[in-house]
Amino acid sequence: MDTPTKGTLRLPGADAIEFKEWDGFFSPFDIRGTAFVQIRYLDPHRSDDSWAYLPVLRRVRRISTEVKSDSLLGTDFTLDDFWGFNARVLDWKWTFLGFKDVLGTIGIKDDFAHFYGPMGTIPDDWYRLRRTAVVLREPKYRHTYSAAIMFIDTQTSYCLYHFPFDKAKHLWKTNIWQYRFSEDTKRYVRDNKGVRAMDFNGVVATDVQNRHATIIPGYAGGHPVLTPADTDRLFDLSKLEQLHR
Repeated sequence: MDTPTKGTLRLPGADAIEFKEWDGFFSPFDIRGTAFVQIRYLDPHRSDDSWAYLPVLRRVRRISTEVKSDSLLGTDFTLDDFWGFNARVLDWKWTFLGFKDVLGTIGIKDDFAHFYGPMGTIPDDWYRLRRTAVVLREPKYRHTYSAAIMFIDTQTSYCLYHFPFDKAKHLWKTNIWQYRFSEDTKRYVRDNKGVRAMDFNGVVATDVQNRHATIIPGYAGGHPVLTPADTDRLFDLSKLEQLHR
């Protein structure tokens, strides 16, 4: 057995897993209690294992690849959109379009996300000039997008902008991400001080064809402190329905 890297904790089955992701919704009321679990494997040819608990059905259901490309609970996001790209790399054709300097919202000025504009959907933040790699991705399987263009920050590898196109190859959405360094927060951060870590502070997805948007604001509260038992409970499929309790 290999010696674990200093500062890491070996967990059963971790050698085969790239990451596990858990997402839960506490509001609005009509989707409160909905929860998702996704497991991505190190084997690039192995499909994800994904499940969702839907309160209206009162049961946990497996999510297919097609469902992950659909609208998430009526929003302007899909599960594949998380962090700019949350699908499997081999399911897409990739084309590097070059480097471009753009204004991006990295390094927030407030602990809580603020917005302005006619619909209140434009991030009201510091826009810094960032060097980005521009990448075109096109699906190899049936997908709601015909393609998407991503602007990836070359310093942090975080996606700043994501522009999906519809089946007719017309611009459909614009996604803008906001990020913060751990040293940028003023009052609420609880961890990562001194390491200049990047963290999510908000995202806006705008449907430019139907003129509406979805906002997910972030708060500089740091990360939750979880024990191994807490983590096991989060990813226990039999306990997904307990989120709203």
